[in-house]
Amino acid sequence: MFGSAEARKQPATASAPKIGPAGFGAPQPVGAGPERHVPSSGAGFEAPAVSPPQDEAKPVVKAGGFDSASGQAASARRQIEQARQSDVEILYKPRPNYTEEARRLKIEGEVLVEVIFAGSGEVKVLRVLEGLGHGLDEAAVTAAANIRFKPAERVGHAVDSSAIARITFSLAY
Repeated sequence: MFGSAEARKQPATASAPKIGPAGFGAPQPVGAGPERHVPSSGAGFEAPAVSPPQDEAKPVVKAGGFDSASGQAASARRQIEQARQSDVEILYKPRPNYTEEARRLKIEGEVLVEVIFAGSGEVKVLRVLEGLGHGLDEAAVTAAANIRFKPAERVGHAVDSSAIARITFSLAY
């Protein structure tokens, strides 16, 4: 079974091969990896180890995950969906009215107004994010409420879309 019958009859000698350290703590030179040894077929433990043949075929790893067919199908669906959607298109943005106080003080700048462009075609002003004061914030809200637009679309249906409208006040009109 494990060697010949003659070898089993001989007494063990003190010249047994030395076994070195093994496992993770075995010292190896930097860059050296573990060597792969395969015992020859039909041999016992005392037979020398041999390396596998060099012409051995390498295993083939199939691509999977994000490059799989289901990932490609999902990507194609996203592209079709993006082609079937559009953003809000501003058709008309009214010029805001200056207040007498702001004109006298020569105030210029932008008022930022958070709005929702509803799928129904109306503008809903939520709040003033950055204002200029002196009545210009109220004038910006009025101007934003009068914006005309084409609603955003997703898969052929008009949908609500939030945005920040920049209402510019300039005396050089």
